[in-house]
Amino acid sequence: MLYDSLNKAINTITRGIEGYKSAAINESLPYFADLNIEQRLQGKRADGQFITPELRNETYAAAKLSKGGKAPFGTPDLKDTGDFNSGQFVKKQGKTLLFSSTDDKNSDLVKKYGEEIHGLSEESRQEALNDQLVPTVLYYIEQQLVKI
Repeated sequence: MLYDSLNKAINTITRGIEGYKSAAINESLPYFADLNIEQRLQGKRADGQFITPELRNETYAAAKLSKGGKAPFGTPDLKDTGDFNSGQFVKKQGKTLLFSSTDDKNSDLVKKYGEEIHGLSEESRQEALNDQLVPTVLYYIEQQLVKI
C-alpha cells in the first residue's frame, strides 16, 4: 500500500514538474524585478559590468553616496525620483523573461546606458535560483508527498 502511494506520488510529481517550474517562475516575477532593482542600485548591469558612463558631476555623485547610495562613487544607480524603479516589471514571454519599466524615462535610460540595465546578472540569477525557484518547486513536490 505504501509502495503504491509512493509510486503514485512520484508519477504525479514527474508529470507535473514542468507545471511546477512554470508556476515557480510566474510566482517569482516580482522577486526578479526586485533583484533587478537591487542590482542597479549597486550600479550593476545584467552583464555584471558597472553602469557607465560615470557621473561627471562630483558634487552630485557625493550627494548620492551621502543619501545612502550603494553604487561605487561616480557610478550611476539610475535612481533619482524612484519612478524608474517603481515602474520595473518582468513578464514571461514563452521561455524568455522580459525586464522593463513603465516609467517614461525607460527608453532614454536604455538608449544612454544600454539594454543591460534590465535583466539579472549571473550572481542575481544564482540568488533567484537558490533563494526563490528551487524552494518553490520543492514546495510543490512536497505537497504531493504529504498526500501519501
